[in-house]
Amino acid sequence: MSGSGFGSHYYYACRLDTDLSFEFEGRPLTTKPITMDGASLNPGDRWVGPRPGIPYVLAAGGADIYCESPALTDDSPPRVRPSMTRRIQLGKILGDKAAVARAVQPVSSVRGYQGGRFYVNEHGAMFTPVGAGDGNGIDFVYCGQIDRAVWFPEPPVENDVS
Repeated sequence: MSGSGFGSHYYYACRLDTDLSFEFEGRPLTTKPITMDGASLNPGDRWVGPRPGIPYVLAAGGADIYCESPALTDDSPPRVRPSMTRRIQLGKILGDKAAVARAVQPVSSVRGYQGGRFYVNEHGAMFTPVGAGDGNGIDFVYCGQIDRAVWFPEPPVENDVS
């Protein structure tokens, strides 16, 4: 089963407390929601920075957010279950329609009721692909910041350094 992820383990290395910044065409390029000139982005502005982030999906209808991850065993440490994924819905975690509505609002104002994929980076910045045009076939738009009070909880971390 080469390449299936079977028997794979996930390891926690550490929390990164510094910002990642790169130089691009003589200017700083960062994953913060700012322009290359340092001005703050507003929701709907083009996202030109690096695009690493955790993928999420605004569900069709624009009323919930979910993410998918490999299904894991209950072993310690957990192993990846081959050919299985787990869908995690924000609505089921929060159990409060008003809280979910607050969480989906920034991305649904850009994506609309059709829903679709968006990404959240280490700064809590949300950005989403919107079409062709920036040389690589896809433009991205900044949606705003996540509201951590109505967001997915951080996963538990085992600090076993043996």
